[in-house]
Formats: sequence, structure tokens, C-alpha cells
Amino acid sequence: MDNRLLYNEIQKIKIMLETIKVSGKEHFNVKEAALYLGISESTLYKLTSNNTISFYQPNGKLIFFKKSDLDNFIERGRKKNHDEIKEEAQNRIKNLKTF
Repeated sequence: MDNRLLYNEIQKIKIMLETIKVSGKEHFNVKEAALYLGISESTLYKLTSNNTISFYQPNGKLIFFKKSDLDNFIERGRKKNHDEIKEEAQNRIKNLKTF
């Protein structure tokens, strides 16, 4: 196997192991939170500076994240599937008929 391919495979395994280690924690630092979300640290910093994502700064310097807050951030972007949209439309039509 080519050394570059071997290196890439080792890096993938390393990321997978770090993700497994991080997913069992309740509080994350920036690096761990970015890994958990699958985004870059700079993107995470942008989200914090825009107050788009909840975070904690207990000493006014270091930033921490609660796993539940990260999960809520992910779930905020949920899009309805076709069946859910269809059901909602049918319910709205039923409600219009009752007036």
C-alpha cells in the first residue's frame, strides 16, 4: 500500500477514535465540539461570535459546550419529510373546513 494511502487511512481511524471518545463526554472544549459537530474550529468560533450556538465561558476566556446544547443546535435545523408536509397540509385543510 502506498505510504500516502496508509497515512490517510490512519488519519481516518484517528478521527473515528476521537469521535467515539468525545461522544461519551457531557462537556466539550472547542476542538471536541467541532469534532462532534463535524465542522471546523473556525466555523464553530463564527457560530459563537454570532450567538448562533449556546456556549459557556466560566472564566471569561475559555469556551465550553454542553453536549445537550450541541444536540439541540443540530436538531433545530430539522426539515420535514414529504409525508409530514402532506399530513400538515391535510390538517390545515380540515381546520379551515371547521370554520
